[in-house]
Amino acid sequence: MRKDYDFHVYPTYAFHMAESQKDSLMKLNIDLPIGYHFSEAALEEDAKIITDLSDSLTKQSHQDFLHNREMLKRMPYSIIKYNNNLVAFELLDPAGGFRQQFVVPEHRGKGLGNAVERNLAQKCIKFGYTPWKLVEVDNKDVIKASMRSPYWTNLKVDEHPVEFAIARAL
Repeated sequence: MRKDYDFHVYPTYAFHMAESQKDSLMKLNIDLPIGYHFSEAALEEDAKIITDLSDSLTKQSHQDFLHNREMLKRMPYSIIKYNNNLVAFELLDPAGGFRQQFVVPEHRGKGLGNAVERNLAQKCIKFGYTPWKLVEVDNKDVIKASMRSPYWTNLKVDEHPVEFAIARAL
């Protein structure tokens, strides 16, 4: 193995939706607070905003912008806007997992994270796809919320959560 790789390994837990959870979610009407609405992507503009917002979490580049733009063009996604400004989003990774859920800080605490996730899951289910996501083990709030959610099942073996190691370049 090369010794000059520069990456960090993140342990994650896997969540998926069972058939009964998918059926239940498809019956759900997702209500948003007044003034918020689900939106189609304004491709160039929203890909740039998503890349810029994600930059606060990871080191982004022009390649990431191109990748985000192609995902918006070719994959299911969920975007919420307020006054025509993107305030929440979640994308589907080309490997099929949910990724990059983000809510602009001043719009947090209003259920927008759950809304984009459930909206994206409904889109995936309509395509005949089972939603799944990986959540970093130290993201305690999202782990707890996912465990409480009636729509997610934590992948376990012998009642112990299965950990997946995800490597990210630094």
